[in-house]
Amino acid sequence: MAGSGGSVPVRRRMPSVVVIADDLTGAADTGVAFVRGGATAAVVWQPGTMPEADVVVMSTESRQLSRAEAVQRVRAAAVDLGLTRGCGLPWVYKKIDSTLRGHPGPELAALLDVIGARVALVAPAFPAQGRVTVGGVHLVHGVPLADTPFGSEVTVSDVCVCLAAGVSACQLTALRLSAVDDGKMAYGGEACVRTLALVADAQTDADLQRIADRALRDGTRVLCGSAGLAQALAEALSRGGAWEAGGGAAVVNRMFVGRQQAALSHDPSGVGVLVVAASRHPAALRQVAVAEDAGVRAVRPERDWFTGHGSQEAMVDAVEEALARGPAILTTVGLPDMPGRGPALTERLAGVVAGVIRKGAVAGLVLTGGDAAIAVSRAVGAEALWLGGEVQSGVPWGRLAGGLAPGLPVVTKAGGFGDDGALLAAMRFLERGAWAAVC
Repeated sequence: MAGSGGSVPVRRRMPSVVVIADDLTGAADTGVAFVRGGATAAVVWQPGTMPEADVVVMSTESRQLSRAEAVQRVRAAAVDLGLTRGCGLPWVYKKIDSTLRGHPGPELAALLDVIGARVALVAPAFPAQGRVTVGGVHLVHGVPLADTPFGSEVTVSDVCVCLAAGVSACQLTALRLSAVDDGKMAYGGEACVRTLALVADAQTDADLQRIADRALRDGTRVLCGSAGLAQALAEALSRGGAWEAGGGAAVVNRMFVGRQQAALSHDPSGVGVLVVAASRHPAALRQVAVAEDAGVRAVRPERDWFTGHGSQEAMVDAVEEALARGPAILTTVGLPDMPGRGPALTERLAGVVAGVIRKGAVAGLVLTGGDAAIAVSRAVGAEALWLGGEVQSGVPWGRLAGGLAPGLPVVTKAGGFGDDGALLAAMRFLERGAWAAVC
């Protein structure tokens, strides 16, 4: 498996599990579940980049696209990953957002059509992050999804109704499971003549484990959910010996020994850890505030800077100066809303990160928000993110392959994930060099 200089080894075999996700942070928090079970896992985001790993996670970056564009991205990704009709399928996992944002139904239907599968078992619950499904209704910390801050994007709480949005009945029929137990999975006795999404309730990790175990016993090869069900699938496959023992983070870390590891050494005070926080989620705002209260410096570009009226070089210098005195945050938190400028905003921030990395000032990155994570990864020319473990539930870390900073340790986090101290914990994890202790 070892690659030269942190590059992506060419795949010689079909991975045990293929995951297709709609954004980078979700891809990472799902893929890392398999690392915990002893697998090697890599996240990629461009066609033709197929690592030699037990689990390959492709991020289509389709959540913010139109429905038609999202479907096209998923179909292309499935073909690129070798998931076509008539082939021997690995386990296939369609990762969807734990709050059902984006185009979960149309993307799942497209994937099932490409691979020729008739049924998928769906469970979007992620109990560790307060997302559960009860009676077909999705709840976030006990509140129906449509009544949470995510309600501006997802206006219904019923999972079946959400999956059916934008999908014709001949493409996908979503049915709520009446039971997932030691007996046969029941779905209301309706004739299974269409492609089906069987939606399961889940309130605990144990519920998700029963769902995954049932899928394995019934031979259901396509599962769909967030990182919660992925963790349950990983545990079930690990027990069944789906990959060789002794893999996981240890193998990933050995890929970056020698020259690259020496190049990334940093002093234990933690100088050089940079956080990029572009999420507008209330949780991300609280996390930035906690970090600032702990003395972490924040660099906030002026609003006009995002429209090209400020110097990119001057912003690079400002971030470099902040990093010279300790960890720092480059953020939009606290700035006025700039509607309609999301991608342009994150790309501008990513350009600054690339400039600071070229100066050798960054010893580790914390990226919160899917848009920021993919923008920075592309700006630095990285080909993949090899996953190593978690700082806390839903907050994975890994090491970049290729580009300006091969081997650079990176923590990624969805905007709404983590407790109030999540960003501070991620910074301290990188400051201590805890990632380097995995061997």
